[in-house]
Amino acid sequence: MDHHPEQRREQAPGVGPACITQRRGRNAEDPYPQCVTCYWRQRRNPRVASCRSRDRRCAQLQNRRVHARVAGLGHWPVEPSSACFIVERCYIHGSPAQKVQKGILANAADVRIADSWIDEIHNSDFDSQAILIYDSPGPQLIENNELQASSENIMLGGADSSRPDLVPSDVVIRRNHIVKLLRWKSDDPSYDGLAWVIKPLIELKSAQRVLIEGNVLENSWLWPAFVADAFNQDGSAPWSTVQDVTFQHNEIKNAIAVFQAWAGSTPVKRIKVFNNNATGIRYRIYAPVGPSYAVGTFFYLINAEDVWIEHNTGQPMDRGTGCIEGGTVNPRLTIRNNVFGYGHGGFLVAGSWRNDNAAIAAAAPDFTIAKNALVNFGDALGTPPIPYQQGRWTPSGWILTGPAAASGVNPDGTLKAGPLKGFATDGTDLGVDLRALETAIGPGPRQ
Repeated sequence: MDHHPEQRREQAPGVGPACITQRRGRNAEDPYPQCVTCYWRQRRNPRVASCRSRDRRCAQLQNRRVHARVAGLGHWPVEPSSACFIVERCYIHGSPAQKVQKGILANAADVRIADSWIDEIHNSDFDSQAILIYDSPGPQLIENNELQASSENIMLGGADSSRPDLVPSDVVIRRNHIVKLLRWKSDDPSYDGLAWVIKPLIELKSAQRVLIEGNVLENSWLWPAFVADAFNQDGSAPWSTVQDVTFQHNEIKNAIAVFQAWAGSTPVKRIKVFNNNATGIRYRIYAPVGPSYAVGTFFYLINAEDVWIEHNTGQPMDRGTGCIEGGTVNPRLTIRNNVFGYGHGGFLVAGSWRNDNAAIAAAAPDFTIAKNALVNFGDALGTPPIPYQQGRWTPSGWILTGPAAASGVNPDGTLKAGPLKGFATDGTDLGVDLRALETAIGPGPRQ
């Protein structure tokens, strides 16, 4: 490995006799100046390829029979093909103008990526990911990291798993700061002139039993912040699916939309979106804006089953509350106890101007929609702004409350005294429980 002047063999606690300890000096530019050790153990030494300026993958551990613990390295991106792989307190990075396709490719069983900083992962020719997993039985833990990438900061799927039992499973994504830098955004004053491929902050294309909790997701100007789009990507994995996903207690800042679920070539089912707080959700976050109904709203659904959206707060949502794509079927949809901006369009079924209970029932059989507040946050499309008019349609379960101040909604999503307090079906306040969200986020992630 480069950049590590001191290297010696020693016994590492809990790792075994065949260990290499790497010690590096302090560096004022590293976010982890007290990095100390790198451990790995295996039957044969791994081959470690150091980064070169034209590489898309900067370091690679080759040998599936690896048990590895990497701790405290300031190094370039790592692509392990191993089992029992742990990355802790590491700085994994490209440079501002470098094309880097992956920070970590974690196709391994029993992976932990924690307390690390991954940045400058971007590419103008291909998607790039801070963390990519597509061929793993799990479990995977991604916790308390800073993750910066121009395309998917975290991607599960995106390439075909080699066997049905290698669909990424039992994944926990907790207490991370997941962000795109505004100098990658072409209409921002800080734009650096480099046109990288931009994708969502988190995307699931094939994954099951996933918990996404206590994260801060920031800056997603071309895609919804969280996307669950199920695809048999290369046509060789018909078992691909996205199912049993919980997205809860997250803070979303400055995104074109919060959540999209789309059963592309394979099913999307059992998605829980609970107790999230979203601010700065705008259609006009980027110029020019795109034509999709997904933008400027909280959610967009295309043939997704058993989606449950409850106790979230989203604002201002200048285009509308949420959208079901016309001509699709989204059975057993639950939308309950939320506080949403209604912007220009409110809640709609795309292509249907009727938008009553019958239209919703056709797009979402056996739906449950109850006690959702539609609030005017003073931001709607049009010149001058044209806010939504409830008289256009009359579905049940939505409460038009008027301006945010009169509704008792504070700018941070909390409620003061007003009609929304204690009004939920469970006797609590409508919208996000900010105390529970702050507890889940905890002392990290870095902001």
